[in-house]
Formats: sequence, C-alpha cells, structure tokens
Amino acid sequence: MAAMLRKPFVPLAALMSALLLLTSAGAAGYAEEAAPGTSQVNAFRAVTAVQAAKAMSPGWNLGNTLDAYPDEGSWNNPPAEETIFEDIRAAGFRSVRIPVTWDSKIGPAPDYIIDPARLDRVEEVVDWALERGLYTVLNVHHDNGNWVTKMAVDPVTGLYVDDYNRNMDKLEKVWKQIAGRFKDKSEKLLFEVLNEPNNGEWEPKIEAPTDPDYPEARHHLTPEELNAMNHRMLKAIRTSGGSNASRIVVIGAEMDNSEKAVAHLEVPDDPYLMATFHYYTPYPFISNSWGHTAWGTPEDKAELTRYFKPVYDTFVRKGIPVLLGEFGTFVDPEAYAKSYYFNAVVRASYKYGFVPMYWDNGLDNYDRKARVWRDETAKDVIVRAGLGEINSFIGMRDAYFPQGKEPGDLVLPLELGGNELTGIYHGYYRLVEGRDYVMNEERTEMTLYGGFIAKLLPARGEAGAKETLRFRFSEGADQPLNLIRFAQPVLQDTKLTIPAGALKENLKIPVQYNGTKLATVRMVDAATGRPVKDEWAQGYVNRGDFVMDAEHVILSKEILNGRPPGSETKIILEFWPKGTTAEITVSAKAVKPEPGYQRKVSVLPRTAPKARRPLTIEGTILSLNGASVYKGVIDVEINDAEGNKVEQRIYNEKTLKPGEPLTVSFTWKPQMRGKYIVKFSYFTTNWKENLFWDDAARIIEVQ
Repeated sequence: MAAMLRKPFVPLAALMSALLLLTSAGAAGYAEEAAPGTSQVNAFRAVTAVQAAKAMSPGWNLGNTLDAYPDEGSWNNPPAEETIFEDIRAAGFRSVRIPVTWDSKIGPAPDYIIDPARLDRVEEVVDWALERGLYTVLNVHHDNGNWVTKMAVDPVTGLYVDDYNRNMDKLEKVWKQIAGRFKDKSEKLLFEVLNEPNNGEWEPKIEAPTDPDYPEARHHLTPEELNAMNHRMLKAIRTSGGSNASRIVVIGAEMDNSEKAVAHLEVPDDPYLMATFHYYTPYPFISNSWGHTAWGTPEDKAELTRYFKPVYDTFVRKGIPVLLGEFGTFVDPEAYAKSYYFNAVVRASYKYGFVPMYWDNGLDNYDRKARVWRDETAKDVIVRAGLGEINSFIGMRDAYFPQGKEPGDLVLPLELGGNELTGIYHGYYRLVEGRDYVMNEERTEMTLYGGFIAKLLPARGEAGAKETLRFRFSEGADQPLNLIRFAQPVLQDTKLTIPAGALKENLKIPVQYNGTKLATVRMVDAATGRPVKDEWAQGYVNRGDFVMDAEHVILSKEILNGRPPGSETKIILEFWPKGTTAEITVSAKAVKPEPGYQRKVSVLPRTAPKARRPLTIEGTILSLNGASVYKGVIDVEINDAEGNKVEQRIYNEKTLKPGEPLTVSFTWKPQMRGKYIVKFSYFTTNWKENLFWDDAARIIEVQ
C-alpha cells in the first residue's frame, strides 16, 4: 500500500522555497542555529516539525538506561545522571532520545495507572536534557514486544484472540498519562508513539499452538493496525491539554524500517508530525559478523542511497521531516571503517534532511562512569557531519610495521572532500612537507617517509609500541594515525580439549597480541575443512561467537557446545594487520551428561483467569540423565508485580525418580486483577541444597 501523505501537498513554488531553506547551510540539510543555552523547561513556543528538524542534528540516544529491567542500572549502564547531558551538549549534540519501557510500572486494568515514582524519575531525566537546550525525544520503547503488539492464541481452537482493542486501550491510557504529565514542557520535548513496532518477521509460522500451556502468539501489528494505532495515540496526545495540541509527535512503520515506512506509513495532515526509521545496515559490518571487517566500497555507498533516497522522496520532499531515530554498531568494528561508515550515514542524513540520532548504549562510545569518549574521532565525525561540515579521511587509523625491520614509506590515500590539509602533528611537532612527507599534485595521495617513521619506531623497538600522528583539516574532525610496531601474536596453547556439549563458561584463550588486534574468527572441522556454522560464510562466525579483551580471545560456549563428541575444530584467528593469523585446535571429548531437571508450571483453566475465581496451579518436575532426589522439598510462591508474596505452598518429602514425573498442585483464588509471578524451586531434604530455582516459572495475567 502506497504511503498516504498530508493533503494538500505543498505547491511546487513553496516546496522549492522550503528546499532552499533546507540547503542554505551547504549541500543540503539544516539551517544553522545559534547554540542554545539553558532553556526554560516549561516555556513553550510552538515550532513546526520542519523547523525543529533544522535545529536537532546531530542527535544522541541514551540507549536502554530507562528501558532496562529489573532496574535502571541493569543493562551496561549506571543510572542516568545530570552530568551525562552536560557532556552530550558539550560534545556538540543538539538533541537526545530517551527510550523508556513503562511495562513493569503500569498497574492493572482497567485504569493502567503508571507508578508515580516512575513518572517522577523520567521527568527528572527529561528536565536535565531540556535544561541544557537539547531537543528531547521521549518514547514508549520495549513495551512494544512486551505487550503492545502481542496477541494471544486460543489454546483450544489455535486461533488468535483479538487482543488488539484491549492493547490499544491500554496504550492510549498510558499515553494520556505521559502526555498529561509532560503537557507543559518546552516545545523541545517530542513524543515518539512506539519504538520499532513488531512486524512478525521473526515469529514461528504456525497455525495452532504446540503447547497449550505456552500458546504461541502473534507478536505484531499489521500495517493497517499500526496506522490506526498512530492515529489513535496522536488524538490522545493532542487532546491531553497543555501545549500538546502543537507538540511534535514522531511516528513510524513496522520495525521502524525505511522500506516499510515508504510502503505503508500514513502521516496525517498535521504540521507537528515527524516520520521515523532506524538504520542498521549492512548487518554483517555493523555487527562484525562473517568476516565483514570493512565498509566503503562503491556497492556499500550505493546501498546507503538505495535505502535513504526513497525516504526522502516519500516524506521530506513533501514537507514531512524525518527522524533517523537510531544508527550505530552493535560491537566495535575496525576503528577507521567505523568512522568512515558513520560519516557516510550522517552525511547522507544531512543531504536528505534527516535528523540522525546515534545509538550509544554504554559499552559503545561514551563511558558514563568515567565521562570520556572511548573513540573521540568517531564522536567528532558524527558531530561535524551532523552540523554540515565535510570530514576528510586518510585511508586508515592504524599502520603496522613489523618488529626488527626498518619501516618503509607509507602511502596514504586522501579523501579531502574539498578541504585543505592544514597540518600533521606528532605531539607539538608539526611535520614538514618535503622532508617528512610528500603529497601528489592532485592531493589524493600522501607518502609518509620511512625515515621519519623510523625516528618514532626504531626497528628494535618493543612490539606493541605506538606513536600517534594527528591530521588536521580546514573543516571537519581531526584524523589520527597510529604507527604501531607489531610481531606475530602468540597463543599460550595451540591445542585444547573441552567436554563435548558441556562447557559451562565461554572459552578464554590466552594470547600475547604483540601490537596486533583481533579482526575476525573462522571455525572449520579439522578433518573435513567444512565450516562448523553458516557454511555460506566460509567458516567465518558472527557477532556473539567471539570477543577479545586485553589478554584473551574469548569464544562463546554456545558455538563450541554444538560440536559433537570426538570432533576437532580448527579455529583460525585473523588479526590486524591483514594477513596475520594464528591457529588453535579444540578437541571435543565425550563426557557423561550431568543429572538435571526439567520443570513446568501450568495454570488451569487456560483461558484468561479472572479475579476472585479459583485457579489450579500445577508444578511438574521430570528427571534428566538419571537425576533422583530422596524426600526433597518443593516450594511454590506467588508474588504480585511489586514482588509482594501473596501465596506460598511448601511440600516436604517429595521424592523424584528417574522416568517418573513428580507433580504438586493446589487451588488459588486471586483477589485482585493484575500480573502475578509464580516461583518454583526444589531442594534436597531439609532445604540443604537448592537443585533449581525458577524466579518466573509462570506469569499469570488476572483480568
């Protein structure tokens, strides 16, 4: 379905005038704005979405801080502090996005009251951003998959139960509370209706539930349902009072995908609306998977245009500004390629008039505890490009020279982009052209003389020695060049034996890097040479299968536990500089499987339980690998959503025998609506040893 846009369309003459405004700062993008100082948090001056978009680039994401559970500091980050927004503003960002998941702080039907303490905390964080003049996007984040787009399945018929209206009623009441709390905030506060609404791409294709106790669900909205949701939430916000009738609201399509937005997103006729999409492409590069360690080929750049231009044509050209709500990398790719990629994404955003917002989730760049940027260059590239400046590049971040050899000349490709190279510095020393380096006539290539490099990196120097040059240009970010002395990396072991299928922790391989850096990993069967995973990738493994720290290469237990007993796996570690490798062989030895326990908690009746009506809670334990327990203790607890215990049953002298299920059951009558969590645990006699403890064996939603 083609996108439905605002009507009437902007006349051509008016459109051209608007485009001239958009391009007045350079190639395209945003009008310049004086840096705002401390703003009046509660002073509202209506601006259109187009006007705001011109003042918001570049943007930064707080990441999952207020999205995390069970508490704010759970996912990679400490709780948010005011200093974060001081540092983000000082770095040059002009907007922030604050993702919030409200789920666990929402009360039961029919009112769905948000915990006032949660609203207070979110308001505190929002105010910190607004006080620093930052445009601030506040949203409903992982509530998406938790409940907004989740449709139940009838366990008897296998048909979907239509939870859409109930979920939309809940979301509307949530948004009315959020909008009501923030209705008098500055115009720099924007509302984003829902992050990445599920589109069903990853759902199992089934027609009936495989387990009636755990029915499959439809975890997505159709395009039509999603457009209806956007319209309904927009109306709820617009009628919530205060300044919300003219507050900017952000809406997106399925998964905030650009192609889905172009095809499906309906944007109502409202000058205070922005469309949004996210960009994590190409996935193999941004996740450092399957050997894709570089970015920047003509094909890579064409792919970026292929995704961005239709968004521009569909929305921006027709007067609808666009928020690129997230872009970034999931792990840390090679530093130069990462900066080059960021520049391309942000520069394209500037060209097409999008507002780019960098996803920086705590382990990526800004260190929130130390208040430093792990990669200043990447940050500067984003900020400068987001302000419309041209960044220049020198073809690499790290140049490697083998230990024991005099360094030769180093040739660097230059991409000046119309800038001038104003100087190269080593500390306070400024390199002299003609003596330390030379540039070709076209200014597209530079040769750094080996004689100069030798002064910094003697041939007999220690492996890992590093000296940094800094290239400065008439515009844009400085570019560092690390000159590194390296030797062959050394593994402590070249052969290891692991228990087949029974590794309990990731495998740490001690390594002396000697100035090198791990680039990627290949894993093949030592006997056949066939890849152990993703054969099409020629043995290269993907994100999550490997990481490195200062002294180890770390391989995930999941991929190694998939190797059969008696197999040998050849692991090829590929390092920077390119062509540097080391190998280790890992043998999987058969082991006797350890005894274990399979458990399940069922609730009857299986249809939606009601308050003050009896339910049967049934817990079952099965023996695995011959496990047996004599006269153990079973503990079943039921807690409400706040963690308060509302019911507990203890069963003593419960013996588990191999091949025989052990079941306990009891009747419980919930007194109130809401969410309840069943805990299920099993101990040896007299509670001496805990055999398993499941904190969330079953979730019960009582209506």
